[in-house]
Amino acid sequence: YPYFEPSHYQDYEPEIYNQNLMHNYGYADDSSVQKVVQGTIGSFPDLKTESDVVQKAVLELLKDYIDCGVDGFRFDAAKHIETPDDGAYASDFWPTIINGTSDYAKSKGLDTPYYYGEILYTPGPNRSYSSYTKYMSITDNKTGNDVRNAVVSKNAQWAGNYIYSTGVEANKIV
Repeated sequence: YPYFEPSHYQDYEPEIYNQNLMHNYGYADDSSVQKVVQGTIGSFPDLKTESDVVQKAVLELLKDYIDCGVDGFRFDAAKHIETPDDGAYASDFWPTIINGTSDYAKSKGLDTPYYYGEILYTPGPNRSYSSYTKYMSITDNKTGNDVRNAVVSKNAQWAGNYIYSTGVEANKIV
């Protein structure tokens, strides 16, 4: 990942780099809310998404995408961005981004974009899927894995009574 070396960050986002708007908490894991929302994933930097500067940069980028015709967004690793419900680690990132892009699309006479976030397995300790589903749909990868395995094994008897593993309503699941 040579482009993700810290020396390259300055080239792409000098304002974020110069203000040190990246967490340096270590690697992300599900052992604490802080590690989920402030840990790095691989060699990628973890932006301080609680920062107004980062939120503005993300919002402006998504507005540019809307201007190019994009009408939906998938947020990879969504569980690694804090919600307003995350106590000491809470921020308004999701309402700022989702409401900002929705309002922008509406101001352009467009439909509200479709949003979904990748949340693999669980949102982490003491966190709820509903903290995300008030803003977007989410992935249910365990259910997807179960369906794939049923098809491969040619045993889908359970499908008629299946409950999504997240417990989230079907209209909020991807």
